Amino acid sequence: MVAVKAGDRIELHFAATSTSGELVATSAGGPALQMQAGGSDVIAGLSMGVLGMRVGESKTLYLSANEAFGAETPGVERWIASDRLPESVCVGDVVRISMAGMSALLWVVEESDAGFRVSTQHPLAGEPLQLDIELVALDPR
Repeated sequence: MVAVKAGDRIELHFAATSTSGELVATSAGGPALQMQAGGSDVIAGLSMGVLGMRVGESKTLYLSANEAFGAETPGVERWIASDRLPESVCVGDVVRISMAGMSALLWVVEESDAGFRVSTQHPLAGEPLQLDIELVALDPR
């Protein structure tokens, strides 16, 4: 059986657990995650952690904060007026905005009469992460 190498397109099922044991994301009951091994379309620890795996293999990855969603960075939260975001926005939503020809993801952290407090940083930034993964398909390049 062929092992995953950088550049291969793969599909996998996963369960992501925080250090407190809380399940924070899973593909269970849904489609497998499609990604490029060794690429930049998913967190670094997952992208590199699949290298060498074979279809049908399962493993557990223990990722540092830097391998997961990065270190926590102070000062990345801002208040935005309600009229600058879609009307249906709620705390916990992720919103893509475009400004000055650039695009960014914002995590909605808090709502008040003045608007919304948003962050450009993933809510799990600064946290280690456990990923239980199973490789279900491989398209070698």
